[in-house]
Amino acid sequence: MLVDKPPIILIKSGGTKGLKLNLTYLKKALEEDRNGVISQFLYTTLVATLFHSYACLHSYCEDTEQLKTLKSQPWYHFYRLIRNCLAHNMRFCFGEYDRSILPIDWDGLRITAGMEGTAVTFEWLDPQKSVDLLAIAESFVLYDLT
Repeated sequence: MLVDKPPIILIKSGGTKGLKLNLTYLKKALEEDRNGVISQFLYTTLVATLFHSYACLHSYCEDTEQLKTLKSQPWYHFYRLIRNCLAHNMRFCFGEYDRSILPIDWDGLRITAGMEGTAVTFEWLDPQKSVDLLAIAESFVLYDLT
């Protein structure tokens, strides 16, 4: 898709700085590939949400001395490995400890040592599973943490 102007522009006006969204770009992109743009938006939103919610949850548990409780959850290592994957160009990158605890299963999905270097796709971790993982983390925050 060719773009005449970048989608986000840094503006400086009267000593203030900000960002301006080029909606012409968005309109053109939607006209050319509506489903692709919507899919990419969903994908980007879920990736950002999974990545940042894990970081916030881990930091909160560390700050409140509840990290042991977090790490004892049956979904914790799955979530941690997904977050690490998101941080490494969407590819699984296992450390020595990770390899020692693999395979990891969660909700019908399995992460194995053989997945080293492979990309996470929406075919494997579909949007519904992503939302389910976030819902479990939310429930943990609401009901299991102090």
